[in-house]
Amino acid sequence: MALLTVCGMAQAQVVFDFSTDNAYELFGFTGFSSSTDNFGDFTEDGSVTSGDVTITVSPSGKSNANRMWSGSLRMYGGTLTVASNGEKITSINFVLNSSKWGDANTANVGTLGKGEWTGEAEEVVITVAANTQIKSMTVNLGGEVPTPTPTIDWTSSAEAPLTVAAVLEKAAQLQGGETSGKDVYVKGLISEITEIGTINQSTGEPYGNATYTIVDDPGTAQGLVVFRGFGLDGAKLAEGDIKVGDEVVVVGVIKNYVKDEVSTIEVNQGNKIYSLNGETAGGDTPGPQPTEGERGDGSLENPFNYLAAIKAASALEAGAKSEQDYYIAGKISQIKYTFSAQYGTATFFISDDGTTENQFQVYSTYYLGNRAWVEGDTQIAVGDTVIVCGKIMNYNGNTPETVSKESFIYSLNGVTDGGNPEPPTPGIDWTSSAEAPLTVAALIEKASKLEGGAKSDVEVFVKGIVSEMVEMSIEHGNATYYISDDGQTENQFYVYRGKGLGGENFTGTDTLKVGDEVIVVGFITNYVKDEVSTLEFATGSKLYSLNGQTEPQPVEYELEGAGQLDDPYTIADIQHIGNVKENGITGWVMGYIVGYADGSMKNSVFGVEAPEGKEVLETNILLAASADETDAANCIPVQLSKQFDMREVLSLKAVPENLGKKIWIQGEFLTYFSVPGVKNVADWSFDGQTITTAVNNLPTASSNQTIYNIAGQRVKTINRSGLYIVDGKKVVVK
Repeated sequence: MALLTVCGMAQAQVVFDFSTDNAYELFGFTGFSSSTDNFGDFTEDGSVTSGDVTITVSPSGKSNANRMWSGSLRMYGGTLTVASNGEKITSINFVLNSSKWGDANTANVGTLGKGEWTGEAEEVVITVAANTQIKSMTVNLGGEVPTPTPTIDWTSSAEAPLTVAAVLEKAAQLQGGETSGKDVYVKGLISEITEIGTINQSTGEPYGNATYTIVDDPGTAQGLVVFRGFGLDGAKLAEGDIKVGDEVVVVGVIKNYVKDEVSTIEVNQGNKIYSLNGETAGGDTPGPQPTEGERGDGSLENPFNYLAAIKAASALEAGAKSEQDYYIAGKISQIKYTFSAQYGTATFFISDDGTTENQFQVYSTYYLGNRAWVEGDTQIAVGDTVIVCGKIMNYNGNTPETVSKESFIYSLNGVTDGGNPEPPTPGIDWTSSAEAPLTVAALIEKASKLEGGAKSDVEVFVKGIVSEMVEMSIEHGNATYYISDDGQTENQFYVYRGKGLGGENFTGTDTLKVGDEVIVVGFITNYVKDEVSTLEFATGSKLYSLNGQTEPQPVEYELEGAGQLDDPYTIADIQHIGNVKENGITGWVMGYIVGYADGSMKNSVFGVEAPEGKEVLETNILLAASADETDAANCIPVQLSKQFDMREVLSLKAVPENLGKKIWIQGEFLTYFSVPGVKNVADWSFDGQTITTAVNNLPTASSNQTIYNIAGQRVKTINRSGLYIVDGKKVVVK
């Protein structure tokens, strides 16, 4: 049942399915591997044949064995060989488990991308570089290599916009992640508004964009999503500017957006309304747009182009840098400063086509491998194709660019391994293994011999105890921490942005903590920045073992609450809900107000006194299970919007007396400050019974009901929005 061969006149397909209940039998195993068993481990080459195709899996040669796991073939190294005894192989398509695919995987022939190989060969050897999990693979034989997506005619104009149906029909030809490549005019009626007036938590101001759906007529079920678009002539939108039933002509790039294997056809972020109910902004038809338009979401798989990078940076406050790193791709169009051995960095511009008309500045960036450039490394040149990774900013509010010395070239003309690899540092014996790891003391002694910018030529296994946690990023799935031989902070070693067991993402703030015994495996580097040298595990290290376990353990947790006012979720419940990525659940949570996050959880402030030179923020509060909590890892952040005078009632800036108070809050549980938190707060209560919320109106006070306004004056009727005291309870009126 795991193998299927389909033959046709011009082409045959052979399917290997590794997701069935007995898929381990394909290779002659007696069972699957698991966290406790290794029945499905490849200790020697394993082969299976169907029709004219034979696939062979070799051992990984790494600490994690290639193995048959329930639901997928998991490979961490070694080779996957696909051979045909008949027609030549023209393509191989892989269905992946959780998008796991080693970015550095290579093939001996043809073209290999994430989950796909194309070419023409009798044998294809894929060398696996990192965690790759295959649920099934389809091998296509004979016939012609699949033809490229035909050219799509996106012709449109303000005077002759496309219908929603026409856009959806054309966009159906786009592959996942592809765009129209230019702006398209589309006309429709607004059928639903998903988001408008969302607040930028760093500034307290609205973003000014909206997400909504348009259709050709009210009775049409299928619509087109307009994602985070702006108003007429690109003006900011506020609640009430657009409404369901409005007729609009929208102009923007069409994209087949894919997330979690779900595809959505949409008008990409940054679009704008050309006309609203027949009215334009009074100007001329929008001028010519950049040929390619905005592209990418800033990930490695779908990097920003120059225009998307400019827009993302321009949206930041003047001088503020992005919280996350972004990948930006393009061609070097102009060089301001080439790399030099003195500074180790370079400054240049990139654009889509290598011209200087429209470009983005890459300022003071490091070289491949996120290290300083040294003599002998390949120098950059105009026309080089690069992918840059790092933080971005809007310098002085008018210059979008990467942050100085907080970015590096991830790829230079397709090379990602350092260009001219450094020779192994002489005299350093890095010999180690999972069974015989180095001690931290031995590692420090060896690493101290590395020159600035140099790196070990092999991965090193080191055993230690977590002595200090620096950062746990659930958003990026990595952790920065220190280890030592005795768990103390003296003689400790730095692990920078390491992954969890088997290279998997960390999924919770409690999945690694001080006192845990670990074996870490990765490359050791002497990282130099601003003339300061740091010995560390380079980015990309992972845990081989955690407290003796070498495989991720299943999350076992039973929610204490039910999310109701009389049975709310606990703080631990919300952290678990976020940890297993069940974001979007709505309900009640109960906790104590203990402080606020000053831009990030690692800058949490406990109490009502702001750090020197700053003011108490009113945009969020921290909840904990006890009123005296001072560890951010045990807290969840709650976003406070400007709606319903929420900040005036709940923030510590407005009401310092709220510190230590127990509160029930109803909202949506989403990632906030890179950890599980609460957004879109709707209701709250300080006693677990009386709900304070936004109400449209209240009746005239009865003989036994008293109403006071914020000035302390007793009133008979509430006839305007604001904060009131009704029978001794605070009530916010919308």
